[in-house]
Amino acid sequence: MAFIVSQKATYAWTVNVHTPDPAKPGKWKTQTFVGHFKKMPDAEFRERLGALTEKDLDDTERYSRENAFLGEFLLGWEGVNDESGLPIPFSPETRDALLDITEVRAALFSALFERKKVDAKN
Repeated sequence: MAFIVSQKATYAWTVNVHTPDPAKPGKWKTQTFVGHFKKMPDAEFRERLGALTEKDLDDTERYSRENAFLGEFLLGWEGVNDESGLPIPFSPETRDALLDITEVRAALFSALFERKKVDAKN
């Protein structure tokens, strides 16, 4: 199979969110959605990542930088619904609300790094 170089500026990736299962106390359930992420050269990605790993950041500044980092990469989604099952449209406001959910933040970081690992293997 030939390698095809894509010039698209974005890519879709499955995000696996592990949340407490209300039906089974002490257990987790996995929910998924498709995130649309900004594609970025590795050197640029590492530079942005470096801003998150500075040692002297207080919790507030680290949280703010993480939000900016994730907000820069997450450009849209499919399969994010409210409790009634209605789709939640992507906007900066709904993105920021989603980023305020700890399990979603962790899942987005995992998805970004999983994708980078796949890129490194290929």
